[in-house]
Amino acid sequence: FGKMSTAVRQANEKPEPDGLWFDFSSGEWIRTTDLRVMSPTSCRCSTPHHCLYCSTTLRLRQGELQNFCPKACILIMKRAKGICAIQRWNIISHAMKITTEIPRPMTTIHFVRHGAVYNPDNIFYGRLPRFGLSQRGRQQIQALKGYFTDKPIALIVSSPLLRARQTARLIAGFVGQPVLKVSSLLNESHTPFDGKPIAELDSRNWDIYSGTSFPYEQPIHVFQRAAKFIQRMLKNHAGQQIIAVTHADVVVFLALWANGYAVTFENKSRIEHRRIPIPFPAPASVTTLSWDGKQELPQFTYYQAQEGQQ
Repeated sequence: FGKMSTAVRQANEKPEPDGLWFDFSSGEWIRTTDLRVMSPTSCRCSTPHHCLYCSTTLRLRQGELQNFCPKACILIMKRAKGICAIQRWNIISHAMKITTEIPRPMTTIHFVRHGAVYNPDNIFYGRLPRFGLSQRGRQQIQALKGYFTDKPIALIVSSPLLRARQTARLIAGFVGQPVLKVSSLLNESHTPFDGKPIAELDSRNWDIYSGTSFPYEQPIHVFQRAAKFIQRMLKNHAGQQIIAVTHADVVVFLALWANGYAVTFENKSRIEHRRIPIPFPAPASVTTLSWDGKQELPQFTYYQAQEGQQ
């Protein structure tokens, strides 16, 4: 096949079942149909192949898919030991042609920023433990009840931090008590400023990224783990509505990406100063991303309830 890019090589090994592949090196989503390559069609590999979702055996002859999955699954194959590169590319290419024509239900993730936090010492709490919601924060979350009332929420996933878990439990109380899970992929940004006075952050224009290095995160790292969370939800909860309770920077960087902007602190600052027409996520706001399997970027909507509203 000649030289292949990193993106093509990785798609060769495991294309994403929803038709998108995320390149963590560039921070971009790539549609697997854009990674298709020409390859010979003569292959006599006899290794059995199975549907990724229901394990139905699929018969192959000379590298071409002869029997589609009877359960109408997405038709991306598992990589089996002994499968040759020619046959793998034939399977992937054929499956991509089929999957682009399969109508898919909308998958929606509602990213909720936690409510206001009890912070009497006025510090940057970041990832510090035991910082829970204030009374005002609880009221802000209760104000989302009307927004979520008619939405069939299948799952709520929250950051491991207390304020996010409290927010998730409050929401679960008025959306039918769906399954509750915790994911570190939704955690607050990891920075060296936890516990610092707010005045110090103000003097830095809230730049918690410049001048820091490993193990601390940069904006692209925060986005990459949030993107990994999205990939898991699209794979495991296709066609469902999910609530993800997280933190401001996670939401901001996803909003930048969804609207076609570079994921940088500078662009986050432009949002805060209203130089980019994206709302900065207020406490207890909802940033919703929706996928129908056709568009490269998700549909983006933003909602903020009025305090006291039910």
